[in-house]
Amino acid sequence: MLRLVVVAVLSGVAVAGCGVTYLDSYLCANPDSAHVDASGDSDPCHARDPDAGPGDAGTDPLCSGKCVPRSPSGWSEPVLLSIGPATAPPPQCPTWSPQRYVAGHADLMSPPATCGACGCDPPAGSCALPATLTASSAICNIAGNTWTSFDPPVAWTGACTQANAIPAGKLCGGVPCTQSLSIAPLTMMENECTPTLASPPAAPEGPPTWNTVAYTCEGTPSGTCSNPGETCAPVVPPPPPGFSVCIDITGDRTCPDEFSAKHVVYDHFDDGRTCSACACSAPSGGMCSGTISTFKDSACGTNPILVLTAMSDTSTCGDVPAGGALGSKSAGPLTHTPGSCQPSGGDSQGAAEPVEATTFCCRP
Repeated sequence: MLRLVVVAVLSGVAVAGCGVTYLDSYLCANPDSAHVDASGDSDPCHARDPDAGPGDAGTDPLCSGKCVPRSPSGWSEPVLLSIGPATAPPPQCPTWSPQRYVAGHADLMSPPATCGACGCDPPAGSCALPATLTASSAICNIAGNTWTSFDPPVAWTGACTQANAIPAGKLCGGVPCTQSLSIAPLTMMENECTPTLASPPAAPEGPPTWNTVAYTCEGTPSGTCSNPGETCAPVVPPPPPGFSVCIDITGDRTCPDEFSAKHVVYDHFDDGRTCSACACSAPSGGMCSGTISTFKDSACGTNPILVLTAMSDTSTCGDVPAGGALGSKSAGPLTHTPGSCQPSGGDSQGAAEPVEATTFCCRP
């Protein structure tokens, strides 16, 4: 795309428009401010005299306007730039620079994402029977007793067993060894909870929007210059109200002194708004329970002498007939009541970020 160089040949004074000051200098060494051309228009450099030649005031036979120094290396030739609210209508370009383009955007607004609610599935778990059953020579909760093992076999499944049976009448320190029975807590195993959502979908409150938009007005060059260090520019009026004369370059760069008013605009944005992953705390509040029955005989007869409800959070004790036999034991089905986990995560994070910067540097 070809750009029109916008350079004004003025009478050496500043011209202001909408807060933008436009200043340029004569293109000849000895301007004659009172001189006019054949049409009565100001021609301080005698550029339109009938005998004007290639060396006069920036003239060149290949250029229908003026040959002026090129912009600094890497920068564009000057263009007209208008920056304003994105909600405002686009500016009207002047007839001598009619091609309007969107040059970029600025002041990106990025509403946060609204994230789905995290939750946790109940933990899976299982229960195991205790490895320790102990007879006491005293009733429950009485100190100074003697303990006698009535433990089940290793990896007991609850089937009837006479392991470590205690016969009737056995004495411990002169008193019956069997006056109560204590059961250790059941063993509970629970897995970690699984989040109901691994990563909640982001539902932004609204799309990112630009508050500011920049336009350029450009035209077609009017020829070439014999000197490669110059470019051909038409003689044009000062910039219209709301416009500045600017040069631009890719990236966020430092402006040269003569174009010191800096504006950075962007081509587009990358929307990085997401939601943090869901997680679950360790489970709590779970419980295992089940019944354990003891019998006088060795085959778990029909009339148990003691039935206790065993729990996973505490040991259990029950009194038995003093001196009676503890001949066998069995356990009923165990029940696992799952605990619960506290969910976390699902928080809005990240933002839309502007990318592909362009720096416009304008005459102050």
